[in-house]
Amino acid sequence: MSQFNKKLTICHLGWASSAHTVRWVQWFANRGHDSFLITDRGKADNIECHTIPRFLPADTRSRWQRYKELSFNDARIMRFNWLRKIIKERKPDILHSHALWYPGTLGVFLPVKNFVITVMNGDVMYHHGKDAGLAHHLLVNYAMRKARLVTGVSQTLIDAAMRHGANKHKVKVVRRGIDFSLFNANGNKEAVRKKLGITAKNVVLSPRYLGPVGNVETIVRSIPRIVQKISDVQFYFIFPNDNDESLNHLKSIADELGITHYLKFVGRVPHHEVALYHQASDVMVSIPLADSGPIAMQEAMACGNVPVMSDLPCVKEWIRQNH
Repeated sequence: MSQFNKKLTICHLGWASSAHTVRWVQWFANRGHDSFLITDRGKADNIECHTIPRFLPADTRSRWQRYKELSFNDARIMRFNWLRKIIKERKPDILHSHALWYPGTLGVFLPVKNFVITVMNGDVMYHHGKDAGLAHHLLVNYAMRKARLVTGVSQTLIDAAMRHGANKHKVKVVRRGIDFSLFNANGNKEAVRKKLGITAKNVVLSPRYLGPVGNVETIVRSIPRIVQKISDVQFYFIFPNDNDESLNHLKSIADELGITHYLKFVGRVPHHEVALYHQASDVMVSIPLADSGPIAMQEAMACGNVPVMSDLPCVKEWIRQNH
């Protein structure tokens, strides 16, 4: 058997709640490779998935016996040792970290020969949240140098990875594809709307997350001007995060503006149902302040839904000059 037909063992580190990560795992598994996911959140059908335990029993051996094996009764160290044991048993040919946020960051510390990173957005484009300090910045820089390959969905994202130290000969743009069996314009729009319980004549979809970078607040604040001209319209918000603070903030703005009845906050929906909302909509609005790759634009266009996008470099990669 040639090296190109060799069955590989591939360990993925990432979120089972991410449709993008799950598609990576499934793609290799469907082609006969031993492809499995280690995650700290969510679950996914049809893939081998190991969830990092939140609690592990304490090691009750003597301190000398434990320390010889670097076994410490610290929750973070115990979880890392749990992961290291799986890596030792499975001996993956490739360890693939999906985003340099936990648990993807754990891959940086594992002794593997072929370490692959798929950067997703904030890990290299901008730093945010509790890991946004100097330690995270240094970890990202070290990870870029350790990786045998760094992939990203846009040149914008790869450029950011190289600014963090990735070797220009070890980076590759791997653009996301669209599953045309799900995202297509072949369905009956009225039938889909009936299935989703949508009764408005005109439908606007926002699939962005609700935090500040998603910039959904701008959409909400624009609605009073829109309904002055188009009254029979409904705005649907499907979003991957469940941030109560952001959601309550947007609901408060809608209430102050007197437009609550025009809005429908759906929340997280399964990936296959995202296609239904695109098929049911007339316009999709995605105007974040920063982005790594406009997957919502691609999905909208595949469904015959008109996309309204931010003027960002990653969006311009999909637009021919002067068009």
